[in-house]
Amino acid sequence: MKPKKPRILITNDDGIHSEGIAELEKSLSEIGEVYVVAPASEMSGASHSLTLARPLRIRQIDERHWTVDGTPTDCVLLALNQILKPEQLPHICASGINHGPNLGDDATYSGTVAGALEATILGVPGLAFSLTASRSHDFTESAKVAKLLTQKALDEGVPKGSLLNIN
Repeated sequence: MKPKKPRILITNDDGIHSEGIAELEKSLSEIGEVYVVAPASEMSGASHSLTLARPLRIRQIDERHWTVDGTPTDCVLLALNQILKPEQLPHICASGINHGPNLGDDATYSGTVAGALEATILGVPGLAFSLTASRSHDFTESAKVAKLLTQKALDEGVPKGSLLNIN
């Protein structure tokens, strides 16, 4: 009997309709069962913030896609504690592919990194993917690298409490 595909949660900070998240989902769907819970709109620079001053709205698009009118941290927190059923809980969380690098101090402001960080804090290995390019914003190669590294993380594991920020 063939083992079940691993479950993968995808989020980002560029919003549910960004090109980066679409390419990441397409690539990771080849290796696992993908669920997407992402901000309804752009949340770049949201860092690891939570929305506390107002109720959050969750909108289910289809059986595997939801938007949240909040931060990437909100998205992951809600995905793991409210949206996904116990049998849907992910083996890994991939955040991105961010439109631009998340290097050095910039990583502390990144909603992309924060989405992966929240997953890590909640016990799900987190990977943050960002495209570092000055001219072209073609996510094709980045999506291939994301697939390769996600598969490697699933096969070999990620040390507990570790977050991988891949640019």
